[in-house]
Amino acid sequence: MDWPDWTISAGLLTGFAGAALTVREVARRLWQAGEQPQPRSARYIEGIAVLLSQALVLGGMALIQFGNLAGHISDNTRPAHLWLSFISGAGIVLLFGFALGRLAMRWQVQRLLDGSSLNA
Repeated sequence: MDWPDWTISAGLLTGFAGAALTVREVARRLWQAGEQPQPRSARYIEGIAVLLSQALVLGGMALIQFGNLAGHISDNTRPAHLWLSFISGAGIVLLFGFALGRLAMRWQVQRLLDGSSLNA
């Protein structure tokens, strides 16, 4: 197996880890409130685990796309639809960046709400 294949495999594992974390968070939300789900207020802020699961899924997709393009480059072949491959790769990287940005902002908000940054 060449390194593009390892990159695709790492992307699959990362995406599956994100999917498993998503399923865990959904099950936790369903069983945490018992049989009666609690309505969320308008000020509800997503937890770090929810945002991390989204970032892992999108990061896995970005790794798969990168490995696929790297495989074509190392084999000196062209994808069937070159521009579609580049546009979809750029879109996934952009979405992954948005997910990382949301995760970083949520982490900062949690630090501010906990008061840990005030004591530092």
